[in-house]
Amino acid sequence: MVTGVIIPTDESLAITQHEFNDLRDYQQAVGGLIEAIDLDSPAMSLFANEEGKLLGLPINRRATILWWLHSPATYGYDILAGDAVLVGQPDRHGETQSAPPEFVSLLLDAPSFKVEVQTSGPESPWYGNGRRFQDYFSAAMYAADLSHRWTQVTRARVVVA
Repeated sequence: MVTGVIIPTDESLAITQHEFNDLRDYQQAVGGLIEAIDLDSPAMSLFANEEGKLLGLPINRRATILWWLHSPATYGYDILAGDAVLVGQPDRHGETQSAPPEFVSLLLDAPSFKVEVQTSGPESPWYGNGRRFQDYFSAAMYAADLSHRWTQVTRARVVVA
């Protein structure tokens, strides 16, 4: 069984943790055939409806923002349509893994958020400011946009405030 997070397109609906047993569970969650979109850091994947844009499904703003933040090269170039599922990346045997528990906790349990950035290599310190967000996706959009606009930023992340 894999633990994932369902990210509905309808923002009036909460994101929820869910247990998935097999391919049919993922297909049911996204309403059709699944497409896996790998995120760079941390190692996670989004499952989305493979035909979401062709079917005219609404943009999933929250899943798109998550994708843009965790795969900066995609920022502003593409969107995800329809409901999405966040899981861990596959293991060496190709089996889907659970979403990282610390990231699930960040999404579902944190009361407020802040953005931190690195401005050089992966060993450099993380910098932040006093800005706080009540919603993970507002913080993630701010971080993705900041990374895109400020060329000195090499990585950005959302953490608990």
